[in-house]
Amino acid sequence: MWDKEADVVIVGCGGAGATAAIAARDAGAEVIILEKHSQGGGNTRLAGGTLREFLDVESAATYMEAVCLGTVNRDVVQSFVEEGIKNPDWVKELGGELEHFAVEGFPPAPNVIFPHLPGADGVGGRYQLKGVGKMGGINLWSFLQQKVEDRRVEVLFNTAARRLKKNESSHIIGVQANAPGGEIMIKARRAVILACGGFGHNPHMQLQHLGLKFCDQGHPGNTGDGIRMAQEVGADLWHMSAVACTLGYKVPEHEPPIQAKMPAPGYVIVDQNGKRFMNEAGTDMHAMALMVCHLDFATVTYPRIPAYVIFDENT
Repeated sequence: MWDKEADVVIVGCGGAGATAAIAARDAGAEVIILEKHSQGGGNTRLAGGTLREFLDVESAATYMEAVCLGTVNRDVVQSFVEEGIKNPDWVKELGGELEHFAVEGFPPAPNVIFPHLPGADGVGGRYQLKGVGKMGGINLWSFLQQKVEDRRVEVLFNTAARRLKKNESSHIIGVQANAPGGEIMIKARRAVILACGGFGHNPHMQLQHLGLKFCDQGHPGNTGDGIRMAQEVGADLWHMSAVACTLGYKVPEHEPPIQAKMPAPGYVIVDQNGKRFMNEAGTDMHAMALMVCHLDFATVTYPRIPAYVIFDENT
């Protein structure tokens, strides 16, 4: 017994879910989105809101493959670049105006973080919606949200997907969800799309896949629901140990951690023994987990968690 049905049922109303809804609707499909929170946006609202520019597909794919240290197959990286190169034009087709990303008061960011790697010349800069200022993610989300509303896509808020439903042939035919009024069943005539984020807000899955608990800056809805539902119907998992991690600090008064970004170069970061362990200016902010998650087997401790910042008066 189905309470609702559509051609495409999308789980998660963030940037990925909204994009999927726009594309499916423009292809003529009837679409329903399930969102377990009272508003959409997911991690897109919290991010920088930029789009990558690729100048040459083959070179950019070679660069991305090198950055991944061989952990991602070439065909996957190739698809990522081939589809990613279309994103700016897609946003323009939707009526968005783009400009090259820049932060007021800072010099232009380099096109690539590792210019010495092969294929670096095939990667350009980044785009952002014109005039977004410092609120890139919020503005990008507002843009996508408006396009979803313009297409009159039905969004069921406060509705958490719990289980994918299969038929006798093991084809996915719908979603079981918890809505404000109780359990509902939504039939998918053509497809179910899982766009409900990762597991950053699930400490158990962090320990299982990352080996450590991290303080999550992401959306609290990222509890691994889509991963669990996919596993229940037989999906395999891949690339589960990847983590983007900035430095920050956690104070008892606030549930989310606070990202730490030093405003001037007069500082060093040291471990609990007062030893400097990184090139502070030469390490990408998203890769800090690689620098701090160091296990000292002699003492069976993580001497860089916590680490300490030493800075001068001007900084």
